[in-house]
Amino acid sequence: MNNEKKLKILLIGPVSTGKTTIANFLSDSNENSTGDNRPTKGVRILEFVVQGVKTKGIYQRSVDVELWDCSGDNRADTLHFYSSPLPAIPAGDHRTRLPLHLELCLEYAYWSLCCPFRYETCWPAMQHAANGIVFVYSEASNQQRSALNKLYNYFVEEARFPDNCCFIVKNQLSDEEGGRFAENPLPNLNHAVVNLEVKGAEFKKSFSSFLSAVVKSGS
Repeated sequence: MNNEKKLKILLIGPVSTGKTTIANFLSDSNENSTGDNRPTKGVRILEFVVQGVKTKGIYQRSVDVELWDCSGDNRADTLHFYSSPLPAIPAGDHRTRLPLHLELCLEYAYWSLCCPFRYETCWPAMQHAANGIVFVYSEASNQQRSALNKLYNYFVEEARFPDNCCFIVKNQLSDEEGGRFAENPLPNLNHAVVNLEVKGAEFKKSFSSFLSAVVKSGS
C-alpha cells in the first residue's frame, strides 16, 4: 500500500446494467455475487489496490482505489404495471377523459420525469471529493440514454468535472451480435465495450489506463 490518498472512483449508470458485477470483478470481490440481479441499496464501497498504473513516463506504481458502486435504482420501473387510473373527473365537469391506457402512459411518464432515480438525494454525498467517474450502460435504449444524460449533466457538466477523468463502459451482457452497440452515448468520454467473461483482462488494462489519466490530472 502506498502512502498517497485513495482515489475515489464512482461507478454510476442506469439500473440493471451490471455495475455491481463490474465492481466485484475489478476488486476481485465475491460480495453479493449470488447471481441475483437486484438493485444496490444506496451505495457499496469497495477498497482495493491496482498494481502497475503508469503515472509519469514509464514509472509504474500501485494505486489505492475506493470504488463507489452507486445504485441506479429507478422508482419508475415499479410502475410498468401500474393499474390505477388518474383521479376521477367530478360529476358535471364536461372535460373529455382520455382512454385509460393513455392515462396510464401519462402517469408513468410523469413519474419517470419527476422521480427517475430512487437515491438522487444522495448524489451530493456520492459526488463529494470524487476523483474519477465510470459510467456503465448495457443497451442502446432511449431509457438508458436518458438516464446517462441525466447523470452526466449532474456529475460532470454542473459540477464542471473534467471529461478526462471519466470513462464510459458498455457492459455487454450477452454474446449475441445484436447486443453490441459501438456508438458512444456520451461522445465526450473515452468509451469501451466490455465482455467480462471473454475479455476481462483487457478491461482491467483499460481501467488501469483510466486510473493513470485520473492520477495525471491531479483531480
